[in-house]
Amino acid sequence: MLKCNYAHTICAYNILYEKKDGVTMNKLKQRITSLLLVLVMVFSIMVTGCDKKDNDSSDDKSQTTETPEEKNDNDDTDLLSRYNYEGLSFDEFTEELFKESITSDAVNVNYLLVDPEGYGIKEYPNNLGEYSKEYFTREIAHSKLILETLEKYDYNELNKEQQLTYDMIKASCGNDHMVEGMEYYFSCLGPSLGIQANLPLILCEYHWYNKSYIDKYLTILDTVDDYFQQICTFEKEKSEAGLFMSDDMADATIKQCETFIANTDNNLLITNFNEKIDKYEGLTDKEKSDYKAKNEKIVKETVLPAYQNIIDTLTSLKGTGTNPGGLSGFEKGKVYYEYLLRCNIGVDKTVEEIKKEVDSAISSNLIALNAMVLFNPDLASGDLSMEIGYTDPEEILKILKKAVLADFPDIGDVEYTITSFDESLEEFVSPAMYFLPPVDQPTVNSIYINNKYLEESGSIFTTLAHEGFPGHLYQYVFSARENHNPLRRQLAPNGLSEGWATYVEMHSYSYSDLDPNMAKLLATNNVLSLLIQARADIGVNYEGWTIEEMEEYLDDYFDLNEDVLKELYIQLIESPGNTLSYICGYLEYVNLEKMVSEALGDNYKKKDFTEFILITGFVPFSKMKQLLEEEFIPSHSSTQK
Repeated sequence: MLKCNYAHTICAYNILYEKKDGVTMNKLKQRITSLLLVLVMVFSIMVTGCDKKDNDSSDDKSQTTETPEEKNDNDDTDLLSRYNYEGLSFDEFTEELFKESITSDAVNVNYLLVDPEGYGIKEYPNNLGEYSKEYFTREIAHSKLILETLEKYDYNELNKEQQLTYDMIKASCGNDHMVEGMEYYFSCLGPSLGIQANLPLILCEYHWYNKSYIDKYLTILDTVDDYFQQICTFEKEKSEAGLFMSDDMADATIKQCETFIANTDNNLLITNFNEKIDKYEGLTDKEKSDYKAKNEKIVKETVLPAYQNIIDTLTSLKGTGTNPGGLSGFEKGKVYYEYLLRCNIGVDKTVEEIKKEVDSAISSNLIALNAMVLFNPDLASGDLSMEIGYTDPEEILKILKKAVLADFPDIGDVEYTITSFDESLEEFVSPAMYFLPPVDQPTVNSIYINNKYLEESGSIFTTLAHEGFPGHLYQYVFSARENHNPLRRQLAPNGLSEGWATYVEMHSYSYSDLDPNMAKLLATNNVLSLLIQARADIGVNYEGWTIEEMEEYLDDYFDLNEDVLKELYIQLIESPGNTLSYICGYLEYVNLEKMVSEALGDNYKKKDFTEFILITGFVPFSKMKQLLEEEFIPSHSSTQK
């Protein structure tokens, strides 16, 4: 099963917009200059991986798999020889798919399950996975096999939970045929989204459930060079295929790697490990000292050279990239972009259909924004504050957890931690990040915040609403407590989670200490910001806009300098379609709510709507629409007592 969403982030520019068609924001733009700032959005990360070869470990030999040579030999004779779904009941089939998605690499297992054996998982890799053309070829074929197997089950004979899981499997695997023969279009390197940029944080959040997990962690850490070598080999093959990244992208990725390895002795992977060891109970002083020494040796002799390998590889390949722009500059780039949008958003729509929806939403939100100012001069007077007074993360989450009860169901007490990014990562990682909790222990929730971005933007309140309550943390904890098939969570497209988090983030302005009219203005303004960036994403990656053409489009709305324009252009090329998973997912939820509220009229209650969405859990948007029409609306209409 192909999963391209190993990491997600978004950065959008939050400024006031000016149209040249007579509906302008000139006066407001002149008076509210403080809105000329960067909107920092959020990062929800989930590790998905691929199995790659195991490095033998005397500490963990029970959790190894076949060697890459054995795998490649199997792949040469039969790509699907490892999969056998014959004779399985539907529940057994989905359980098998869940195990496959969990056991793709050692970090995945650690993040997603506290007790693997409780799910019948006794053996799994002890490395970071596989990254190769052969892997993508196999997984595309695997998706086809899954769909063929799925069709053998009679949908009408399944219970409701099984049907919802069936729908999610079909939606998740249904588009993978689009990228047959396009393996080299996949990418995992980049200055912000790249696996090399986020791996340090992923490793820092590796769970030590007992002492043996410290040994497992060190075993995994010692395979970083092998994993990065696979990536370097893949990039060389991409170069030979004429699909290597642009020099600007290479330079930005190289800079990120150089920054990370600059401080050798105080590298994050050393300092974080030492802090965790010092706090770990049950170890003798000698054991702690030995662990620290072993970790430092691996970081300096394996991990940092692995980053240098990426630097050297990208440096040697510079100049071989033939496309300085977005995906449309490649032969099959438009097809791949449409595939990404379908997978990321979770809708069965063409790019043209999505572009039309985005353009329409830009127009309607722009009209709404202007109307707010026209009919409420106080918004442009400068007398109303545009800054949310709450700035302490812990306080904000407590405020949000209580405030959301008016519109969202209560989930009771939830455990979470808030951590600031290490300074060595601040320039490159996202403004904020939420780590998904293990399927079998939803109390393990971690939120990271980037102080550099949040201090510049002042958007920490809404960012924490996106990441915490009622955003990612809230949605995933609620889903876990409903005991849905965990495979649904695994296969859910970004649009379901990022769209939800964006939807509730915009609503969170109403929970702040802002004037209600100003809160509505800022929320609408931020929606426009994302919509316009999404439209630029389509322009760059589907319509082939150059940076000059992108600037011409954005000039109608923004006043951006050359450096910011270049940074945005690189960002859109690095993560094509990513912005649309946020804003188009948001639009899907907004449209569902509009459909329900119009059907119910005075009987509509937002809390009923959000509770139904959350209780239903992760299902395709089309299925959610069907359930709302067939179940929710009839049960909440005026004819029901």
